Amino acid sequence: MINDRLTILSDFDNTVVHENVAQLLAEQFSSFDVEKCRQRYREKEITFKDYQEIIFSGVSASQDTLKEYTQTHANIRDGFIELVNYCQGKNILFNIVTLGLDFYVNAILEQYELKNVPAFAVATKFTSNGIEYSYPTGSPECAAWGNCKCVILARCRNSGSKIAYIGDGVSDACPAFKADYIFALGALAKECEKRNKPYYPIVTFFDVMGHLDEMGW
Repeated sequence: MINDRLTILSDFDNTVVHENVAQLLAEQFSSFDVEKCRQRYREKEITFKDYQEIIFSGVSASQDTLKEYTQTHANIRDGFIELVNYCQGKNILFNIVTLGLDFYVNAILEQYELKNVPAFAVATKFTSNGIEYSYPTGSPECAAWGNCKCVILARCRNSGSKIAYIGDGVSDACPAFKADYIFALGALAKECEKRNKPYYPIVTFFDVMGHLDEMGW
């Protein structure tokens, strides 16, 4: 058994859940052309932070409506609940780190009675003038993204913990490459291969548990 402490940081959209929930909600409720906005982001006309705020500025649905839609249409990846329980049993810290919005992350955690899982997301406040945003883990270096996942990683590292990162996207590469272990799928796995970064391939969270067992955690 490894004697070090381990903290797992996991992305949310397309990782904890199969869907990109922000896009799912915006496509259903936003008055803006989400794909056109997304294309502007891909072409670097706007930042990711701007893209997300723009598409949700066109959403007039209530928080309860968005919560219900999230809980009905977002699907957690197999093994997520089991991994959370596994971590609790082995004294492994498990945190969600995301560039997405707190209200829909919290909706999923509440749905599966996992509100004790720490989630670092964009903080939102629903007002009569729309959604207000704040970025509790923002940094000057990552202003274009809004929140910075590496801020949380650095905090965990400074506490003396080894870090395992779970993710699927190109935006996960920065924190993943600073972690001790990478569990990757999708574009992050391809980015690891492109840059010759060692990683553990996963499809479900059961795969993560299997790798952790093999590693001696």
